[in-house]
Amino acid sequence: MWRALLSLIGLLCCVWTINPANAQDEARANLAVGADKTVAHERIGWYVDRTTDAQKQARELGRKLVLILSPARCEDCRELERDVLACPAINRFAGHAVFALANPSRDALARSIMGTLKVAIYPAILMIDPANPGAAPLVHVEGYLSAGNLSLYLHERMAIADAGLPSLDDGVALWKSKIRSRPGAPQDCAIDPDGPLPGLSSDDLLTTEQASSLEDDIGLEVAGADCRTKIDEYDDLAVDCASVWPKWSTAASAIPALIDGAALAQPGLALKAGSALYGVFGFDDEVEFGRGNGRFLGLAVGVGPRTLIATCHALGNHALLALSKDGGATSGAMAEVKVSAADAAGDRCWLSLEASEQPIEVAAQANGVRPIKSIGSAESMTAVSLLQGNELSSYQVRLERVGESDSFIVPDADVVLDAATAGAVLFDRRGNLVGFIPVSVKDQVRPNLVLPAERFWQP
Repeated sequence: MWRALLSLIGLLCCVWTINPANAQDEARANLAVGADKTVAHERIGWYVDRTTDAQKQARELGRKLVLILSPARCEDCRELERDVLACPAINRFAGHAVFALANPSRDALARSIMGTLKVAIYPAILMIDPANPGAAPLVHVEGYLSAGNLSLYLHERMAIADAGLPSLDDGVALWKSKIRSRPGAPQDCAIDPDGPLPGLSSDDLLTTEQASSLEDDIGLEVAGADCRTKIDEYDDLAVDCASVWPKWSTAASAIPALIDGAALAQPGLALKAGSALYGVFGFDDEVEFGRGNGRFLGLAVGVGPRTLIATCHALGNHALLALSKDGGATSGAMAEVKVSAADAAGDRCWLSLEASEQPIEVAAQANGVRPIKSIGSAESMTAVSLLQGNELSSYQVRLERVGESDSFIVPDADVVLDAATAGAVLFDRRGNLVGFIPVSVKDQVRPNLVLPAERFWQP
């Protein structure tokens, strides 16, 4: 009897040893080392199936939360856990974020996040701001990434988040494909865990041709000349077309002087602010321009007699851009403009009048540019938007500081950025230009980060 019992125990041990689920548990357990005491240059301690604890720790430390959703029946997930997450190169991010690895069937919070985001492809890599748990992720990419590509991805996205730039949720596929398509990106663990990571430059940006070559890889569709994409249920999202724009350089003109006078009443403020705002329209060719059949893209702000600033992501890659001051593309005078400098990573574009004589003269912003550091933690601002290029509307909005940083969001921006609005421009009560609220992705509910106007004059 004892011999039979020992044989049965031995058989059970063998079954336990070769069970893939237990091998998975062992691999995941090896990642969970020192989860509460990680600092720079040490190994990342992953919170395995403990997303709630990881979120709490990230909130207390004031760090971002990197969450990887990794279900049980997912071969790519096992490969990621075994060959990527254990790679020494990934440990360079220890101390810069809190990391969690979760099987949604074992982790209630991870399961809730998975359902809310409608994740369809695994592994799913998310970067979340614990200070705004209801907001959309700063990063949301679905699918396997190599160690080198994941390192580059986290490096770039953390830099963008730390700089307070827009989270670019509408560029998820762009960022994913750009990393995959970058020449010479490390594809395995054989990279220096202490070596520097390359930064972004205009040369790294995805061209239309590169995007087309990745259609089969990530389901990206490029709609010809205007360089737009359609990804899953999101439609009309911009592909980064900066490869056809001039590279960014420090603007030659100085920042307009700050006006520190008396506050303006709402009607006077809207009138003064609106005098320097122009609708930007895109055309496929000269024929369409002659017919006035343009597409309203967004707002530009005049900062000089022939110069304007605008957010790059709204402009696309149209053959011709034009300004309108009197409403839609089919009414009023139109003036051709070109992109004279572009920094798509920072979402900054300078526009200039195309010819010496135009039917429109650019009225420079009447007041100055407000430094972002001078803004109060709950200061009231006026957001001016242009509905489909026809109607200038202004709203009182409240700015909210993100943690201890110099970044701000507009919590109630959905009031301003309705389905017909291509972004808005922010002014303080004295009429000084503060920045832009880039347009949200349709059906996405998230706070909107303010893109400071002063950064348009920085290198």
